[in-house]
Amino acid sequence: MRILPSKMSLRARLSLQTAMIIGLTMVVVASYTYFRAANSVEDLSNRIIDQNASLINQRIDSLLERAEGSAAVAAGLAVPEISQENVQLDSARLAEIAPSLIDLVEVNPEFATAMITIAETGEYLQVTQSATGTIRIEMTVVESGQRVRRLFRRFGSQLQQTQSMIFWDRDPRSEAFFELVEENREIAWTEAYVFHESTLPKTPGVTCGRPIVDQDGNFVGVASIDLTLESLGRFLRTIQVGEQGLAFLVELSPGAEPRVLAHPKASVDSEEGQNVLINVADLGEPATVAFVQQIIETPIFSEDDILRGRVQADGETHLAGALRISGERRPNWMIGITVPSRDYMASVFDAGAVSYTHLRAHET
Repeated sequence: MRILPSKMSLRARLSLQTAMIIGLTMVVVASYTYFRAANSVEDLSNRIIDQNASLINQRIDSLLERAEGSAAVAAGLAVPEISQENVQLDSARLAEIAPSLIDLVEVNPEFATAMITIAETGEYLQVTQSATGTIRIEMTVVESGQRVRRLFRRFGSQLQQTQSMIFWDRDPRSEAFFELVEENREIAWTEAYVFHESTLPKTPGVTCGRPIVDQDGNFVGVASIDLTLESLGRFLRTIQVGEQGLAFLVELSPGAEPRVLAHPKASVDSEEGQNVLINVADLGEPATVAFVQQIIETPIFSEDDILRGRVQADGETHLAGALRISGERRPNWMIGITVPSRDYMASVFDAGAVSYTHLRAHET
């Protein structure tokens, strides 16, 4: 079977053969460019995911370390490790250290509260900081067998009482942070929960607690620091991953549904209009839900490794990465990142178009 007409001139034959060769070369080069660019883009996307996960991990690790260190400072205020006299942790001592505890909170805008709780009586001193920086001082003492709650404001180096309430029923010794520290006698982090209404109404967060011991090594109380999830959310909203990518933080507690700690698209409110904790499944963000489900079904991976994957959501492929928060006794948190593949694949099509244009220019 003849490919070329027998009566074609030599020049025509050569021109046709040249065109066929150029056409075949265009197909081969374009395909090669596409696959090579696709591999390069995937490598690039993985690096970007890794870099962002590491950045978030560093930021969260710094925040957790500062909370742990501040809890240690608060414990040292309550009962100094080095003292010429035997310091008794009681309500009088709480009043003495209140200005220093206020200073500790004011220099850490991410902290919601700092608190000292006495193990024997349940009396406590709590300094609360709002998102706008407003400070409130609360102290509960036991007088004549009754729990009395007093509110103060700072006036120079002194405290002025503004309100008093008897029959106050809050006892922090029954709360999760105190029970964890009392049981283990070491630093502990709670799971996410909604803070007590006397501090920050309907505000979800986590608490870091540290034991307070006297000069003889006896357990006498707990120093604690509260972090609101709002502060973590504000930070994550500053992270840009591609054009449409998302960075988020979830809590993976054994035997419980994964819960959202921070997510750029989390906007679930209670009936009172206050933030509440929500499960990942209720988030309404398909890529996040699909990736977290994939993580749950994956065997436990090392804290130092970034687990990469792909998920399908709304008919689109998303590249994803996950990193566990590292550290002994740290919260069981996972950083997640998802980004639509189209954010990166656009450059692949651009590369193919450039190759095609380049070959067409040589052809003409």
